Amino acid sequence: MRALSTHSLLDLIRLFEQSVQRVVGEDGQILTGIPGWKLRQYEALDSEHISKWCDCIGYAGYYPTPYGNDHCDVDVFPNDDSNRYLYRCPETFRLRKIEPEEIAIYHPREEQFLNAMADLLDIPLALRSGISKADIQGILWRIGKVRVGHTLTDVWVARGLALSVDAVFQRLQQTDLSDLGIILTAGNSLPAIITVPRHYRIIPIKEVIDSTQNTARIDMEKLNQLVTGVNLANEISMSPVHFDEYTNTLNIRTNPAPWMIRGPKQAAAIKYMVEQTNKGRGELSAAEILNAAYGAQSIGRSRRMQNLFSGNEVWRDYITSHRKGFWEFHI
Repeated sequence: MRALSTHSLLDLIRLFEQSVQRVVGEDGQILTGIPGWKLRQYEALDSEHISKWCDCIGYAGYYPTPYGNDHCDVDVFPNDDSNRYLYRCPETFRLRKIEPEEIAIYHPREEQFLNAMADLLDIPLALRSGISKADIQGILWRIGKVRVGHTLTDVWVARGLALSVDAVFQRLQQTDLSDLGIILTAGNSLPAIITVPRHYRIIPIKEVIDSTQNTARIDMEKLNQLVTGVNLANEISMSPVHFDEYTNTLNIRTNPAPWMIRGPKQAAAIKYMVEQTNKGRGELSAAEILNAAYGAQSIGRSRRMQNLFSGNEVWRDYITSHRKGFWEFHI
């Protein structure tokens, strides 16, 4: 398929989002899609684009015609003498003809759109099983995994998220899912007051489209920054150690294997050690590290580093001690 231009992709994303609107069809049934008279708002999508990306699922039973300085909806009905439709002008009461394309209802081909998103994210075909089976019909799809930093992370596409927040969040909290995930929304971001479940990030797709290019592409570096809050490539290259708070992953420049930390206390300890290491304080007392991990908590508090990392078989590959009671990263 011919590559989309950046403007065409942005319009296609907007059309995909707005296709959840309901339109009364000519038989009185409710259809979801975009009526033909609204296609003018998508300036970068011509009739060829529409035919490639959308299906005509029916015809509207009304048409918004000019009426004075405004518009009003008028009923439409088939013209027996042609394949056009007719409506009665509210100002002159005369019958007027209208082309079927004006009242056709178009719905984007969901799998085609989602696979296009997966293509832009370089998601292998083998990881796209969620595209053909929505987690929430017409609203939420898991389109595969992308690498964020050193971690493969589930990526989802949501449509009409603002209208389906409760259902989407309920799905994300189910135990069969990873704690990490990226929700690419075809609409706008949610208000900051809304708390997203677990370690999920909601990012409008339009925010990670590379606007400097004529041909559509995803800016993966920007996606990484929006997910983790840092420019991972620059930070890792400048620092001997880096802690990704989104994935709870420690990266040591001299160690090719990243370490994904389990548990909030261990993560708090590693985060503090990284902060101090990058300030030039490599060696820290066990008491200082444990204070960072537990804060004011006194009950159930580990008193030795070995206790804090009990059950973690690899921690000594990353943290070492050269004198009693003091610890630092194995750099």
